[in-house]
Amino acid sequence: MTNASTAVQPSKLPFSRVLAAGGIAIVGSVIANVIVYYLGVMLTQPPADFLPLDSPMRTVIFTVLNLVVATIVFAVINAFSKSPIRLF
Repeated sequence: MTNASTAVQPSKLPFSRVLAAGGIAIVGSVIANVIVYYLGVMLTQPPADFLPLDSPMRTVIFTVLNLVVATIVFAVINAFSKSPIRLF
């Protein structure tokens, strides 16, 4: 009886797949963060003059900016690494 095990070779992802994953991550994270924002505001009822929580747009903007940067970093790692997912 032989043991037939094949090692999975890590490979680079196509650029379109990296962009698609980044887009999905952005949309999912924005939805999750806006839900958490509204739950937090509803439960804690912060003062109206507390500017960081005056609108969910700050949450959306910073979520999108951070995930765009993360997607760019992953795309660069994907371009130069043999095992980009493991390295990221």
